[in-house]
Amino acid sequence: MITTTITPVYIALITFHHSLLPTDLLLAVAENREELPFSPLTEALFMEVVIEILREAGLRLPSTVGQTLGVVGGIVIGQAVVEAKLVSPLIVVIVSLAAICSFVFPNYSMALAIRLIKYPMMLLAASFGAVGIAVDGCL
Repeated sequence: MITTTITPVYIALITFHHSLLPTDLLLAVAENREELPFSPLTEALFMEVVIEILREAGLRLPSTVGQTLGVVGGIVIGQAVVEAKLVSPLIVVIVSLAAICSFVFPNYSMALAIRLIKYPMMLLAASFGAVGIAVDGCL
């Protein structure tokens, strides 16, 4: 559930449902987002695509090199995009958590299907907030 919903919930909270966040957290998020040029949806899509590229590249390399590429690549790219002020540090944490949770599935085909469900949910969350997530969950 975390794999498919944490990123859409972040998008819905930041875009539509500010009042659901505690004041201190809302102020910290607003401060981090102040200088960012992209919307939460664009940030999330960018980071999800980067994680998918790292995951697929790691699968096609020998196991030790693939694991190293995934860890080092994730750290370096995450740090670089945050310092370049392309994404907020919070979205890096959220997308990383979703990626780690996606490794729970034992079957690659099922894991791929679960990961692909996330993209329409992100679009609906950016368009309609929590209602979009609920509608996608019903489909």
